[in-house]
Amino acid sequence: MFVASAGSHFYAVLLFLSQGRDYIFVMTPPLRRMLKKTPSLIALFRLKTVTGIRPRQLRGLFLLYVFGLLPALMLAHWITERELVQQLQDERRLIEKSLHSTLNFFQFIPELMNQSELFRLTLQQPKPANIERLNRYLDATNQQIESDAIYLMNTRGITLASSNFNQPHSFVGDDFSFRPYFNDAMQGERGSYLALGVKSGQRGYYFSAPIYSETPSIKPRVAESGLVEPGKMGVLVVKVSLNFIEDVWRRSDSEFLVYDEDGVVFFSSRADWLYRSLFALSSETRQRLQQSKRYGQQRLESISLQDKAEPEAIKHIRLRNPNTSVDETDYPSWYISVNAIDHWGLNVATLTPTGKSYQGLISYAVGYTLFVLLCWFYWLYRTKHQELQQHLASMNSRLEEQVNALTADLRQSNSQLQESVDHHKKALSELEQTQAELIQAAKLAVLGEFSAGLHHELAQPLQALQTYAENSLRMLQRDKTEMLGDNLQEIVAVTQTMSTIAQQFKVFARRHEPEPRPVRLAEIIHGALSIVRPKLDEQNCELLDETLDCTIFCEPILIEQVLVNLISNAMHALSGSESGEIILSTQIQPSSLLLHVADDGPGVESKVLHHLFEPFFTTRKSGLGLGLAIVRRIVESQDGNISVAPRITGNGLVFTVSLPLFSQADPRMAGIGIQDNSV
Repeated sequence: MFVASAGSHFYAVLLFLSQGRDYIFVMTPPLRRMLKKTPSLIALFRLKTVTGIRPRQLRGLFLLYVFGLLPALMLAHWITERELVQQLQDERRLIEKSLHSTLNFFQFIPELMNQSELFRLTLQQPKPANIERLNRYLDATNQQIESDAIYLMNTRGITLASSNFNQPHSFVGDDFSFRPYFNDAMQGERGSYLALGVKSGQRGYYFSAPIYSETPSIKPRVAESGLVEPGKMGVLVVKVSLNFIEDVWRRSDSEFLVYDEDGVVFFSSRADWLYRSLFALSSETRQRLQQSKRYGQQRLESISLQDKAEPEAIKHIRLRNPNTSVDETDYPSWYISVNAIDHWGLNVATLTPTGKSYQGLISYAVGYTLFVLLCWFYWLYRTKHQELQQHLASMNSRLEEQVNALTADLRQSNSQLQESVDHHKKALSELEQTQAELIQAAKLAVLGEFSAGLHHELAQPLQALQTYAENSLRMLQRDKTEMLGDNLQEIVAVTQTMSTIAQQFKVFARRHEPEPRPVRLAEIIHGALSIVRPKLDEQNCELLDETLDCTIFCEPILIEQVLVNLISNAMHALSGSESGEIILSTQIQPSSLLLHVADDGPGVESKVLHHLFEPFFTTRKSGLGLGLAIVRRIVESQDGNISVAPRITGNGLVFTVSLPLFSQADPRMAGIGIQDNSV
């Protein structure tokens, strides 16, 4: 049995032997559970009804996998090799950039420094005082530019002054006339040379420049006799350490080496390659290097089987470990990226083992294998899934036929139930029609109620209008015309109020929604008092306004009607007394305003209180009993409520109206500004 996981939909891949033939099929969890619960269904899944995968098919699949693997590995090897070469080139360019930057900086330092008269004075008069002064100058300059050493030689190559004059390996008094950089400078050229220090043994790059007399007549050159022409006084040399290359390499995953034009490795990430030759050195080359003492006493043995060639032509190289035998099997192969820096006589190379490409091949091969397996498992799953769906569809069809045969009675019962449902829907439709008719009748009753209330709402304004008109006639008869303007303005205002009230009754009749807005309570109270003030004066009633001005959110005309009705009811309650008192007061809560209208009349019995807001209920002989009913509807339409209770102190009643305060935080009031709503 071969078991392999292939996601949440696969359970196992099983190998069966049946009648001398091998079969493979996929057992999924749903199928497995179904077969366990229903043993009778096993016959539907006999191996002969399930398409198997035979050994011949497996061999074909294996051959297809192998033939696909070879091109995939070739492509993977090509991609891996290119990636490794590109990485080597990038790392080599980083080292080259650091070399160029450093060498370009220091190559002009000798020419810039030799302009100082201190060098000429020391060469002309090599007194101890002049040499001491120059030594300290060179030491300070060396520390400032961070070079390895700076020293001055006379025309014989003897060092007169040096920045390391006070160190054990001081150059003062040493003869460096054998160095090529000295000879180049004495020939009037800039010298540059890569070598090991004769005394210090430290690697460095040497830059030199000649020092001329103050006013040379002609450009210095070498005479035919080989003697130096007058005007050349000495040579200034700057030695630069290139150890920073190793710091750059520490950030790399590859190996590196820097070798000269002869193939001798001068810098390397591996100590066993240092001062070895990449190519076989001729006897003439070895003699020249020994005479210049460029590499001291190093053996300069070859570590490569590579013949000398142009750097750009070298793509692979085999380098041995000098500590092992010279057998060719001990020469591992490397990818190499080389570039020649001809101006400095250097070649920079980065290397990485060719074995890395095979490591990449293993990764690609594993990935390809997994991809093929996943594709195969998916194809196998889809094939078996389709077959399973077909079997399930067939089983469902047979099961449906059996169910239809057994459920004939049930279908008949369902038909009868459907008839009952249709009858119920018809009855429900008739009931909804009846309810609509009842609602329409209720609307007509409300319209009649509002028509009866229109006379009640307009009675106070009409009485006020009559009072203002009679006062105006008296003033006109007495020639007191200066107050006629005020009376006429009041008459106009009351007329506008009557028009607004009539329009509001029209709105109520049509069931229009009110349009609340921010309004100051003082403006509403002022509008209401302008209507009831004449009646208050006539009845000798005192109205005390103890309210606090604040901004509420309502329809001002509707709330003004509420206040007029409540004050009017209070005056009717006080009609039997010679004088009475009506008190308006407020109580501010976090989100609402409580407006109290209290009187000191006789009040009513407690059992009557809860009937006061019912339509056509009244305690007066004259009255329709609609005032308080309309008041309650208006207040509720403004998201408020109204209540009545006996006064706590004294006789009378107190009506309390709750209205919402204006707040920008409320979503209904956001973005609405306060307007002037004075009547």
